[in-house]
Amino acid sequence: MLNMPKTDSEQTIDTDTAMATAARKERLSVARPSRMRLVVAACFLSVASSAVHAACSDEELLISRDLASKAAASDNDTVRLLLLKRSVDECSAYPVWLELGKLQMQMDNPFDAVYAFEHAVDFQPNASNGVTPDQLLRRAIGNARLAEAYQASGELAMALVATQEAVDAFDLLKQPVPRRLVQLQARLDDAVSQSDADVMVRSIEVQQDRASRGIGVSPRLLDPVEGRDAVTETLTLLSDYSGDPVASPEELGIEIPVFDETAEADEPMRLVQPVRQETEEASPARLNIPVLFKFDSAELTDESRVTIEQLAAALARLDLDKDDTVMVIGHTDSRGTATYNMNLSRDRAETVADVLSSMLKARSADALKLQYQGRGETELRYQGEDADDHRRNRRVEVVVSQQP
Repeated sequence: MLNMPKTDSEQTIDTDTAMATAARKERLSVARPSRMRLVVAACFLSVASSAVHAACSDEELLISRDLASKAAASDNDTVRLLLLKRSVDECSAYPVWLELGKLQMQMDNPFDAVYAFEHAVDFQPNASNGVTPDQLLRRAIGNARLAEAYQASGELAMALVATQEAVDAFDLLKQPVPRRLVQLQARLDDAVSQSDADVMVRSIEVQQDRASRGIGVSPRLLDPVEGRDAVTETLTLLSDYSGDPVASPEELGIEIPVFDETAEADEPMRLVQPVRQETEEASPARLNIPVLFKFDSAELTDESRVTIEQLAAALARLDLDKDDTVMVIGHTDSRGTATYNMNLSRDRAETVADVLSSMLKARSADALKLQYQGRGETELRYQGEDADDHRRNRRVEVVVSQQP
């Protein structure tokens, strides 16, 4: 291997790392804190699992933080990129993965951004073990950014899944969905209505695969364990994504845990609140497709028939049998009376189900019988009142439930 001279940027990074290591040694040489302070610190590190991805030594953590600080202070993207990569190599931290992904997007490297944001999402505990509200919010932020990176890299199916998981997390937390995420969802809804069967099949298969591994399911929501500093950091990351001012936990109704102040100094601090034991439910795979009908009618437009043809091709490739179910759910916009919209949505769902069934029968003698129902305006996907919001709310939702 050629021994190439280092660039000024690489020399600067090496100097920064050496300085961080020296500073770490100096800090570790000071007197140890009291037993009580050690107990509190150990409790914080044990419950704030979103702070560190893997067990890091004090040395690795200090070097990682110093490198991340140097990256934040640099105005050179290349230097920042190298410093952030070295930071996560030393100690994998959720905020640094987010920052690395943002920088990769800024530098027009969407595939590298996907890699970084996937690490941020995977950083959070598996849903099957239960998650705290703070962990779920961090997962939502990571999925929202990941969806944008998937879209930029041409992975429409993956973008659809990541977006839906982010939206579902905000809904579960009873937090408003950021407008930026709603706008992304709208663009993806329009894109899927013009996509081919390959995208639809991939979206369904990805959802089924993730649900089988405990990802993308409705998780057991545990009582909060993070302190105010950790929650404030999460809300700052949310503000950075949404562009809205940083809200306080109280403004959003987020609980801050109350620790048992009567605990002995030699005992780990304990949470007063018990853990809620909630069951998790795996969600079936879903596709939301804006389907155009003629005005005040259940008759499909020619454009929507093309979309339904692609949907039929996708369902035919899923190897569905008599134990599996496909439900077509009709939705309307908010205009008109609730009763009228309920009837219209059911009629439109029936139309789509009938057209799909005939297309599937043409492909196979053992075509699956589709079910349908109407939901009217009870589950609006978009809350706005402009023409595009109304158009996207006039949709069919196809829910595929396959037995394992």
